[in-house]
Amino acid sequence: MPVDTRHPQYEENLGLWTMCEDAAEGEHVVHSKGIKYLPKLHEEKPQDYEARKNRTPFFNATWRTISGLKGLVFRKAPQVEFPAGIAEYLDDVDMTGRTLNLFAQALTEQVLKVGRAGILVDHPPLPLDVNGDPLSVAAAEALGLRPYMAMYNAKQIINWKTARVRNITQLSLVVLEEMASTDAEDEFGHGGEMRYRVLDLFEGVYRQRPFRKTENGQDAL
Repeated sequence: MPVDTRHPQYEENLGLWTMCEDAAEGEHVVHSKGIKYLPKLHEEKPQDYEARKNRTPFFNATWRTISGLKGLVFRKAPQVEFPAGIAEYLDDVDMTGRTLNLFAQALTEQVLKVGRAGILVDHPPLPLDVNGDPLSVAAAEALGLRPYMAMYNAKQIINWKTARVRNITQLSLVVLEEMASTDAEDEFGHGGEMRYRVLDLFEGVYRQRPFRKTENGQDAL
């Protein structure tokens, strides 16, 4: 099966997740979906339907509830315990300038919105030094290579499997869908393509493999 195969539970919940996201986004998104949320009346003319849709308000109780619950969760600053060696990382946990507290708030918002989210703790590949040996920790940090956290929303976690490992049921496969930037036609354009990050256990060892879809199927990067 192709790398973009979706878990049956993903297919079952996708419509519900989309509805929750639309409701949280508010009136402009609900109106843009047209007949999905406001059915057209029998023999109603297009211009009459548009006029009725535009004068039909949407009270965004969904976002008010999410915002209120998130405020309750973070009404007090979280107490964080961590080794001294990673203290400097907490000011930028995802390599985008977001602090641990802001990252936790964004994660909580995703969970309140659709009921699930994922965090991948990763580290960029380490190059070898001039002697062919792995870089030291200090040399890697000097190049900006350090652990970071990446958040994935429910729609990006498209497939998963579990297996018994050391007599414990654990995740043995996770497939993440992500948009990667590609070269555009000119300096002001924006290019992108869908890619898939496969995390699995192979003969008891964790591995990570990126894939891309091509016209002839799927290729590993």
